[in-house]
Amino acid sequence: MAVKVSRTAGFCMGVRRAMERTLAERRDVEGTLYTLGPLIHNPQVLEILKKNGVVPVGTDEVRCGSTVIVRAHGVAPEALEALKEKGALVINATCPKVGRIQGMAKKASGEGKAVIIVGDRDHAEVKGILGHARGAGLCVSSLEEAVALRLDRPAILLAQTTFNEEEYEAIAAAMVRRFPGIEVLHTVCDATSRRQEEARRMAADCDAMVVVGGKNSANTMRLARIIASLGKPVFAVEDETELPPEAGRFRRVGVTAGASTPNWLIHRVAERLTEMQATGVAGLLWKTLAFLVRSNLLTGLSALGLALLSLVWQGFAPAFALLSVPPLYLFAVHVLNSFSEARAQEINEPAQRLFMQRHRRWLMPLAWAALALACAIAFLASPWVGLLTLSATVLGLLYQVRLPVARLSLAAIPGSKDLFTAGAWAVFIGWVPALTAMRELSQRSLLVSGVVFAMMMVRALAHDMKDLQGDRMVGKETLPIYLGQGASRALGALLIAVAAGLGAWAVAGGRFAAAGPLVLVLPLHALLYLWLFQSRRVTGGIAFSAVVDGCCPVLAALALFI
Repeated sequence: MAVKVSRTAGFCMGVRRAMERTLAERRDVEGTLYTLGPLIHNPQVLEILKKNGVVPVGTDEVRCGSTVIVRAHGVAPEALEALKEKGALVINATCPKVGRIQGMAKKASGEGKAVIIVGDRDHAEVKGILGHARGAGLCVSSLEEAVALRLDRPAILLAQTTFNEEEYEAIAAAMVRRFPGIEVLHTVCDATSRRQEEARRMAADCDAMVVVGGKNSANTMRLARIIASLGKPVFAVEDETELPPEAGRFRRVGVTAGASTPNWLIHRVAERLTEMQATGVAGLLWKTLAFLVRSNLLTGLSALGLALLSLVWQGFAPAFALLSVPPLYLFAVHVLNSFSEARAQEINEPAQRLFMQRHRRWLMPLAWAALALACAIAFLASPWVGLLTLSATVLGLLYQVRLPVARLSLAAIPGSKDLFTAGAWAVFIGWVPALTAMRELSQRSLLVSGVVFAMMMVRALAHDMKDLQGDRMVGKETLPIYLGQGASRALGALLIAVAAGLGAWAVAGGRFAAAGPLVLVLPLHALLYLWLFQSRRVTGGIAFSAVVDGCCPVLAALALFI
């Protein structure tokens, strides 16, 4: 059984640019923000935008003083002029590649040439390009229409950016035969070409294909038609709820998506397919793993594994207080954090959100009980450790509270959650054992906390990059949103290098009491799960969390036998 996700699926550059511009304007503009027509062809995204005060309108509905965003498809010049005449503030988010074609059409029409655009005549992009041709444009949608076309002057041939490249080549060849002087310009977007070509390759390797995207998205439906023409079963769905039962009966299923489909919808569909494929023993194992991940019990087990490794590396004998305080506290913190992120979970991990709602009656009391128990055991072990645990608890409770001095909450600081969470892991895994057993910090405890802090920051960055598009839509200020994806990847690489360097220094100098080489597995593991995510072998959900958090319990078990 396997679910393979296309590497080229999801937002194209133009759609991503339009979304980012719209969300940036949403933060800066008070009141309703308007888009001239639907921003993108995806109903789920449009519904979320509407809830956040981003509303599609027609030119006639625009009022003076309104802020209006021109979508990635672009519009005719007359529409832009009408908006300006009405006194609207226009934000032009037209895809640069579409803008380039508009410029070609304008230039050709100015030279007295006919502009032939190959595409869907009812598509917004085609209408906009025809508008820039200023009456000199014609649209053809098929080879038959191209063959029947008559021209009485020089012409250029253009393609809608998301048109089927093979069809365009066939139409272009026919046009050149009929009109030898016609100028053929290759304007199918390279991202579209790559997406279509990968869909063909995946269809050849898979037993069935799933195409994710809006039913009104031309490029999404074109992908489905391309796959169907190859004789492979194809299921076109808008989200995971539309997957038919038969989709789970195929052994190898490929998942691709249109240019307006966000990553969070793609990985939701991929995870649902994996669940549908898992039957019998595999199904039982999957349900068990899903329960461990969604309840945050796997996170607690990861904390327990790291706590045991910390004791081994620092040379402490296993003791109840040393092994219980870190996992109890960290499990409680992650459960409470999950309940506080309802809006983001609704988009990124709706199954997780549903699980938290269904099991709130026992999960919430369990988290508070674990927190209280961690504080009690910590005070019994050492007053200083007790104060440290209590202080961390109070800081966590104040995280969302607006501080009167600073006039903002800690949560409003970009990336603060990642820093505080990684800091909590570092303190409870590295410091608490040393303060409990020796009443002081040692070089070993500082080394352990340094490695753990770096690894937990990489873990947080991985989760944030996975949820980047969904977090943007609810206004979260994570590090990848604040720094950008490139800088976040560089930061992740730096943190992995720091952890590897600290680990290598500890191992080379014999600074860890036992099982020292296992520390080097942690940065290697981080590289592994980042590669799995970037290559879309693991896209999110249960599989992603299991890969990220499943290493430490395994390493701890190995440490017991070394």
